[in-house]
Amino acid sequence: MTKEERIIEALKNSTSIDQVTTWNEYQDGIRGDAYISRMEEFDELFSHLSPTDLLLNINTFDIRDRYFTCTIWGIDSSDDPGDWMDFEELAAEAAERNNDFYDSKIREILNS
Repeated sequence: MTKEERIIEALKNSTSIDQVTTWNEYQDGIRGDAYISRMEEFDELFSHLSPTDLLLNINTFDIRDRYFTCTIWGIDSSDDPGDWMDFEELAAEAAERNNDFYDSKIREILNS
C-alpha cells in the first residue's frame, strides 16, 4: 500500500472533527477556500448578512446537520464532512510535499 493510500485510509477512519481539522489545515496550506465549519459557528459567521442575502446563497441546507461549508457555489450542509473532502487530493499533497497538515496520523505515515 502506498503512502497516499495509507493516508486516505487513515483519514477515512478518523473522527469527523479530526477530518474537518485536517481538511481546514490543508485548505490553509494550499490557500484554498473550501473550509468546513461546525453548525454552531453558523450564526457568528453570517451575522453580517441580511436574511435575504443569506437565503440567496443557500444551496442544500438543513439546520439539523452538524457541518456546513460556504464556497463560491453557495452554502451547503451535511452530517458527513467527507461529502466535501477530496481525500485523494489531500493525500497526494501530503505525500508530495511531506506535509502532515498538523495531523499526527499523517506524520506517522510520512515518516515510515
